[in-house]
Amino acid sequence: MKVTYYSLLFLFAFVADNIALNTPKLPADSNLLTNLWANYYESKFAPTPKKEQSNNEELKAKARDYLAAQPVKFLENKGQMMDVNSKPVPFVLFKAEAPGMNVYITEKGLTYVFVKAEEEEHERAREKEKEREKGMLAGPEKENMKMEMAWVHVNLEGANIQRNNIIKEGQSTEHFNYFYGHCPEGIYDVYQYDKITIRDVYPGIDWVFYNSEKTGMKYDFVLHPGADASQIKLIYEGDKPLKMEEDGSISITTKLGTLTEAKPYTYEEGNNNEIQSNYKLTTINKNKTLLEFNLANHNTNNTLVIDPQLNWGTLFGGNDIE
Repeated sequence: MKVTYYSLLFLFAFVADNIALNTPKLPADSNLLTNLWANYYESKFAPTPKKEQSNNEELKAKARDYLAAQPVKFLENKGQMMDVNSKPVPFVLFKAEAPGMNVYITEKGLTYVFVKAEEEEHERAREKEKEREKGMLAGPEKENMKMEMAWVHVNLEGANIQRNNIIKEGQSTEHFNYFYGHCPEGIYDVYQYDKITIRDVYPGIDWVFYNSEKTGMKYDFVLHPGADASQIKLIYEGDKPLKMEEDGSISITTKLGTLTEAKPYTYEEGNNNEIQSNYKLTTINKNKTLLEFNLANHNTNNTLVIDPQLNWGTLFGGNDIE
């Protein structure tokens, strides 16, 4: 299978960063994990499995539901993550996974990598016919997959993102150990976390990542007293520039579909008093858009939370294998 890559981070969907102590190596991308979980559900729900049972749509649906229900965790990069040339990528800080999507928190901002895999049924049918003609159709069948990828970079212009400003919360009980060519002596005790706070990405402004039961991975900007929201400048880079909709939401178009980000919800921490807010978009070129936040007058002595509402479910019908 030949895949064209559009950027270095684009390759990270294939980073093999899931080797745990006494745990078998798993594919990094959640789309590929679907088939592994399908096999699990086959053994759990089908006591007498039949040939190709793992490809059964009902089992795949159960696998997808299981994966979607899992909380998003943030895996720290302590040197184990690599590009396809086996070169370490120290500028990647954390990785989060969801079905069909990997998110990388970097020293510049975020990179979303979306993957859609489809079974190449027609090609497989031709191969099976040739095997029948040769009398060679025996043993387990291979599932041919066609893979498509899309990416969106979100760079924080002028931000200060440093490891020593990161607060990690909700450490996982399990840990991961890695052994690669660039680290033959091993990288030990790599943990996942429930919440990541990067302090002072702009003066007085924190960037907080966490899991939402309703929408999966989320992030907030927390403005401490005296902080200026106009400092926040997000440059989106993808297939097309962002588009502002009539309801105040924005759409992010990729070749795999369109994501929507609802009008931001902004409130004062402590009393939850809502502050009216909206997006301001400035097109830089056909691939880049600058996003800023416009806020109504508010008491700058209070801590303010800007909460973008990103809807991942709009991406190619739900981020799964078709």
